[in-house]
Amino acid sequence: LFKLILQICVILVTARVVGMLFKKIRQPQVVGEMVAGILLGPSLLGWVAPQLSSALVPASSLGYLGALSQVGLVLFMFLVGGTSRARPCSGVDQSREQNMRAYLAATTR
Repeated sequence: LFKLILQICVILVTARVVGMLFKKIRQPQVVGEMVAGILLGPSLLGWVAPQLSSALVPASSLGYLGALSQVGLVLFMFLVGGTSRARPCSGVDQSREQNMRAYLAATTR
């Protein structure tokens, strides 16, 4: 459990620091956070310092870390969906009917 919490802290701190650096150079913070993921992953850290990489993220904890990342992704998508607004379209009734037909065609085969 301590190792998992340490991994999460290292990931969050690295993502935040690299995200802030990207923000300072007027780039989107989220791009910096993605770069932080590449820096910590096997693409760079695993290649440059494989011992450090395997000590920080041993193979035995990849399952737990992967499961937590999936939960985080689901929560993120839920938050994004909750804050977006759908524009009303013209012909809403037609769209609903077409969507329902497509759904029924896809699920009944």
